[in-house]
Amino acid sequence: MIDLLKDHADYDNFHLELFAFNTWEWRELCNIRLPSSVYPVLDEAIISGSVVYFLFSNYDILRFDVFSEEYLVISAPSITNDTNSYTSRLIKFDEKLTYFSISGDLSWTIWLLYQF
Repeated sequence: MIDLLKDHADYDNFHLELFAFNTWEWRELCNIRLPSSVYPVLDEAIISGSVVYFLFSNYDILRFDVFSEEYLVISAPSITNDTNSYTSRLIKFDEKLTYFSISGDLSWTIWLLYQF
């Protein structure tokens, strides 16, 4: 049932391009297919080594490795999906990706993501 609903949902393609400093040109990469209701939360990205992270409006995190040119969509910590989040951000703390969220009751949640 879920797969059928997903197939009928309205999706948009996010186009990725990579700037090559050796040629000073943009190079087309891949398209990332996401539901139309999903968009990047901020213009900011978190960069750690060769990996770039973006936070989306559905609390998913896009992980893109510049060297391998592979991407992964990571689900936010489960507590975020269980409560109404007032605001969420990705930050870099001690060279680790950190997911920071304030819920509707003004409680704070901070998650360090070690595996990514």
